[in-house]
Amino acid sequence: MTPNPYQDSQDTPLWKAIDKAVAKLVKNGDLKETTSRQLIVGFIAKQVIEAGVEPVENLSIKLLAAMSTKIGTGQSLPQRKAV
Repeated sequence: MTPNPYQDSQDTPLWKAIDKAVAKLVKNGDLKETTSRQLIVGFIAKQVIEAGVEPVENLSIKLLAAMSTKIGTGQSLPQRKAV
């Protein structure tokens, strides 16, 4: 078995989300794994981190801060778009 250079990040929420997404793609036939799942997920997680994508927690904090500054100013808060 190939050593996993990404072992230290396996218990992170990012790892779990990517692993779940890869599993869905494999299950529905959109992706064929030709290397170990650990290396696939680890590589994608590393790329996301290096791209500077912020964790959801950080974005939620920024959104709450932006909302709180608009409260009481008479400005309307952004409306959520229907999906």
